[in-house]
Formats: sequence, C-alpha cells, structure tokens
Amino acid sequence: MCALLAGCLAADDADVEETSAPLTSSNKLATNSLLPNRLVANRLGTNSLTNAMLSAPELLATPGGREVLTYVISCALEPRAQLVLQDRGTRYTFEGGLGLAPAWRFHVPTQAERRWVTACVLARTNLFGAAVPLSLRGANPALQPALLEPAGYALVEGAFYGDLFAPDGPKLFACDALVRDLDLGLSTQDLRACVMSDASGQDGATTRCGFTYAGRCSVADLAPAPACTSLLPAHRGCRGGGDRYDEVITVYLQTRL
Repeated sequence: MCALLAGCLAADDADVEETSAPLTSSNKLATNSLLPNRLVANRLGTNSLTNAMLSAPELLATPGGREVLTYVISCALEPRAQLVLQDRGTRYTFEGGLGLAPAWRFHVPTQAERRWVTACVLARTNLFGAAVPLSLRGANPALQPALLEPAGYALVEGAFYGDLFAPDGPKLFACDALVRDLDLGLSTQDLRACVMSDASGQDGATTRCGFTYAGRCSVADLAPAPACTSLLPAHRGCRGGGDRYDEVITVYLQTRL
C-alpha cells in the first residue's frame, strides 16, 4: 500500500527485494542493538513512522538498527498493522503489536506517545539475548492483562520508563522490585538483568543494560525514597532526571510452579 511506504515507490520496482522483519521473539531486543542506535532512534520523534526514512535512515542500513526499528514499530502500532519501508532497493516489512501509539504511523508523536513506546522498548530489552515471556502492565488500555494472565505472571521484576525520542536526547530509566533480592527461584528473573545496577543499587547509577537506575520502585519494596509514587504496581508517577513519568510499564515475570 503506497500510504504505508516511505516516499512511495516508483512505478518500475521490478528489482526491489522484499524482506520481512517479523518479531521472532517479543522480548529480547539486544542491548548491543539499542544502545549504539539510541541517538539515531531519538530522531524518530520528529516525524511520523511512515516517514521514518526521512528522520533516521541509518536505522534501516544495519541489522541492529532494523532490530530497534522493529521493536519501536511493534510497540507503537496495533496488532495486524504493517509498515513497509524501503532502503536501497530493499523493502522491509515491520509488524505492529501492542498499539501504544497507533497515530504515530501518520503524525509526529505526542510526548505521551513517545514515552509509552519508550517504556515498551526498554521493558522488552534483554541483556542476554534470551526470549523471556513477560506480562507488561500499565495505565494504558493496550496493556490490560488477559483474564488469567496475572495468575501465571505474579512476580514483579521492576518498571521501565523514559523518553528515547526526547528533543534534548534519550532518557532511559528503570527501577527494581524487592523480589529480585529474595532469589526465590520461582520465576525467570535470572534471564533478566536490565533493572539491576552494578553499583550496589545506588540511585543514578547505570543498570546492566545502560539505563539510569532510579532505585526501588515503591515503598512496598522497603524503599525509604521510592522511585514511584504508586504504593503498589502497576507503577506510575515515577521520577527520572527531574521529570515525572506516568507512562510506565511494570514487568511481571512468569511464575514457575
């Protein structure tokens, strides 16, 4: 569909190669793809996703860039939506997923839309490149869990928020839950490390995935100065870099029986 193509293709496109870019796993965006491309991805916030090639053409030029773009589009667009972009004779097809910012397809995103997609991208980043089933929850209608989902995903890992696309540069934050320190062996937490700080849990340190560590998420995590104002998850009202974020995604881990 021409409406979904960046720049729209010329009539003679017989030599154009078709390449699909599906999400083979929904929760393993590699940190070595996200971090080197975060400044390029930042420029996506200045344009619609349909015109992504105008604001950040470098993302289509490398596998790591395409991986980042795959997750951004999956977080932003609704299920069954597709976005086709072309780079140097190759068409790449990206699939929608959660639908946190569907209007971004045709319009410059609002601050709230940028933040929701950021929280989603950060929550789905994995240091180990492992595919880990997650339950993503937050104060967005697209994040309401299925009826039986809470029973299977009961342990809180932490929360993610920020603005990868902010005009003054990317802002990436994470807070962690007390359950990580309990080491109960009841979940898949050993395959997740993006809320963990290598500086003994010091606020403002960098997590193992390159995000800014904001501390424990809530007072329920026995934190005297919690990162978020919400008493219990799913979290909101979280602090980061002097700003408050209500566009927060709390990650629940699968419970092992």
